[in-house]
Amino acid sequence: MNAYLDEAIRCPGMDAGGPYEARDLGGAHGWWGVFDRNDFNVLRFLHKPGAVVADEELARRVATKWNAE
Repeated sequence: MNAYLDEAIRCPGMDAGGPYEARDLGGAHGWWGVFDRNDFNVLRFLHKPGAVVADEELARRVATKWNAE
């Protein structure tokens, strides 16, 4: 899981800054995103271009990490 945490990046050119919040995207899949202050899901991953969702634990960890930076 730490590898994915280290690979999480903010969407280039679209990130309005924090505070960041992990949010459930709804549905049965358990997908979560990390939203910036403009209510935009800015979560992306270096290892998987186009991926914009994570599970709850990872999304919360990413939001916490970004808010601490």
